[in-house]
Amino acid sequence: MSQNVQEVTARAVEACQRGSIDALEAALKEGVQPNATDADGCSLLHWAAINNRLDIIQRLLELGADPNVVGGLLVSSPLHWAARVGHSNSAALLVKAGAVANVRDTQGYAPIHLAVQTNQSTLVAYLLEKFDYCKDITDNSGMTPVMWAAYRTFGMFPIRLLVRAGANLNAQEHLSGNTALHIAAQERNYCSVRELLAGNADLLLRNKQQETPMDIARNMRNHKIIGMLEEAMVSRGKTPAKCKACRTVFTKRVTHSLEFFIPGLVLASIALMFHLFHYMVVGAILVLGFIALQCVSKFDFHTASKSLVPVGICVAEPVCMVLTWCFSLHYFVSWYLQIAFVLVMCTLFWSLYKIIFSNPGVIEPREDARTQFVNMLEHCERVNFCFTCWVNKPKRAKHCSVCDRCVMDFDHHCPWLHQCITIRNLRMFLLFVACVAVSAGIFSYACGHLIYTRIVRINPGDTPYRLLAIADGIFKSSSWLLFCLTLAFFHAIMLTALLVNQCIQISENLSTMDRIRISRGHHYTPVNAESADNPVEPALTFSTRLRNVADFCIDSF
Repeated sequence: MSQNVQEVTARAVEACQRGSIDALEAALKEGVQPNATDADGCSLLHWAAINNRLDIIQRLLELGADPNVVGGLLVSSPLHWAARVGHSNSAALLVKAGAVANVRDTQGYAPIHLAVQTNQSTLVAYLLEKFDYCKDITDNSGMTPVMWAAYRTFGMFPIRLLVRAGANLNAQEHLSGNTALHIAAQERNYCSVRELLAGNADLLLRNKQQETPMDIARNMRNHKIIGMLEEAMVSRGKTPAKCKACRTVFTKRVTHSLEFFIPGLVLASIALMFHLFHYMVVGAILVLGFIALQCVSKFDFHTASKSLVPVGICVAEPVCMVLTWCFSLHYFVSWYLQIAFVLVMCTLFWSLYKIIFSNPGVIEPREDARTQFVNMLEHCERVNFCFTCWVNKPKRAKHCSVCDRCVMDFDHHCPWLHQCITIRNLRMFLLFVACVAVSAGIFSYACGHLIYTRIVRINPGDTPYRLLAIADGIFKSSSWLLFCLTLAFFHAIMLTALLVNQCIQISENLSTMDRIRISRGHHYTPVNAESADNPVEPALTFSTRLRNVADFCIDSF
């Protein structure tokens, strides 16, 4: 190659790297061929693909560039280069022009192996849609894409895509004979273990060391994975029903539908004990029960889960307040507080019903969602697909891992209501929170008033233990009311704080998810923003806050 040709080719390569279509056209006019390569054998398409220069890729393909040309130190194709850095649109243009996904480089990797290793879920989804053979293609060591996902990625994607695409989960690599489940157990990859078990991966296959995935988990002393594998064995009938996991499976199947009633039964039991036993006995039982619950139960009320216990608490406590009001308090409360309490409680239960049983804004997938996804990539459109629901998520939409669905304008998932809170039901949520705070405040006042009345009536006489006698008399006569007062006052304080926090977020034009993203250092997207690139306002004035609150209220009509 003459020096002049080398210089022109170098300018063409630089144009592909920088994305200068004019410089590329000038180089082509000087005689550079679309399939020209540099000194390392890398073609113009290679450099355009790795730098995601879509217009240059389109121009080179129009001029007849070979999308399957191989070159570079690894003797790889442009699709390899695009896959290594996750440029989905570049890869889609190459595939549309005839690029294939079964070319291996000198390391033995096909493009999908590189996409999986670098956790490029969008590109993995595209390759699986275009090339069915990709799901089980192996590298030189017999590693399939699902094995690489279990080894290198620690989220639910892209392994969920591979499992649901029908990949062979029981294939064994050449060196140690491990399956994807062996590898996931060895790497302590909980998400991969969960997805592989959901895909019915074989639990009893042995590698060349005659180890099952359970053996590896036990050698690693990973109790979480051991529990997951034991539970899967019992559910598939691979283990006798005497093991600990059997009780776990049985409990999950039988009690889930009964969890809603547990809080109500607990409150009823406490009320009954206060009426039957001495208050010190009941107090000791409650303390011991709380300690036992903390030691035995792994339930976290601060973490969103599918349990119905929180929503059971959310219903049982207002019902408890109403019953206590009817049987103990309403005789001693003025008429206007009676009316206020009844109105607030009616509004509370109505808003609770509306939140739980209304649609928060679920995004339904299209019948041609997969075709839409492929077409959008091949037309160089920006995609934000949820590959669980197969919907193209709009701005501020999010997939709720608890509800397992995508919702519009996601604010947060409330475990206490077992529902996603979005812009659609946020006003009803605020009404519910306000009703809980107000009703708890009225109830606390009524309990306090009645207890004070009983204190005045106690006459222990002139003894050195007068205060202890008064306290003993109050606990004996009003132990249940004191218990209810404690709960109600606690909820009044906490729900008021929650209401204030939500109102502050509304005045700042923020959702809860926006606040979380800001705390993590992510970009801010206002609730009513026209563009996701709007910056954060440096200082919110009082008038701006009022306008945001007014806009929020007006949007409800």
